[in-house]
Amino acid sequence: MKNRFLRHGRLLHCRLPILPTFLYEGEGTGGGGSTTPPTPAPPVNPADVAARYSGDAIRMASHISTLEHDNFNYRDKIRDKDREITDLKAKVPGADVVVLPKAKAELLEKYEKFGPPDTLSTELETGRAAKGRVAEVEKAATIEKAAKVASLKPGLLKIVGKDLPIAVREVDIADAEGKTSKVERAFIVGKNGDAETLTPLADYFKAQGEDVFQSLIATDDNASNGNQNNGSAGGGFQYPAQINGGGNSNNDPASYAGGLYAQHNAPQAKQ
Repeated sequence: MKNRFLRHGRLLHCRLPILPTFLYEGEGTGGGGSTTPPTPAPPVNPADVAARYSGDAIRMASHISTLEHDNFNYRDKIRDKDREITDLKAKVPGADVVVLPKAKAELLEKYEKFGPPDTLSTELETGRAAKGRVAEVEKAATIEKAAKVASLKPGLLKIVGKDLPIAVREVDIADAEGKTSKVERAFIVGKNGDAETLTPLADYFKAQGEDVFQSLIATDDNASNGNQNNGSAGGGFQYPAQINGGGNSNNDPASYAGGLYAQHNAPQAKQ
């Protein structure tokens, strides 16, 4: 068979198709919209092809048919991928676009309903300030009520107790006959682990020192306004002229109570 096609190294005239270059590459080069096609394979000598198939035109034609079929399928796949790439590029956000997860996008949409950020910030600051003022008023009212319940001077208690966790609670009190009733009492609220502790207000200030406690006790003449009567009729507590070296020539109860409280709560010097 070989001698029928080859003589003296030359391919004799025969009815063979022009062989494409991909016959020797194994598969097609692809296309489908590529802007920079790959470099085509160099042309081959038809005599080499004939020698490879021993001059069998049927085998060569069968192989060419298979390769063309594969080439068509590959090109079709490439065209599909090119379309997918084009669609994906169209969905890529621009440089000025930020992509958020769905949950954060929904949260942002809720925030936007409250108005522009600058306006919202101003309103939040105003709300915080108002909340702080309300807390101050509520604290003052609580101290006022605690002073009344514990028979302490409200004016002085506002000074020494402004940072204390003071609260007024109803407790059950039994009378001489064993009958219980709800009575309001003033406490310092604390924590013991997860449990709440209540220390009677009078006991707390007694623990700070008898002088501190005595300075806070309200008399009949000052129970409503928290002002000491300078020891005149009514048996008011007479404050010393000086406390810790500070002047108290006017017998000012606020200065005296504040000085005693600071003295009892000051850090102890190391020996």
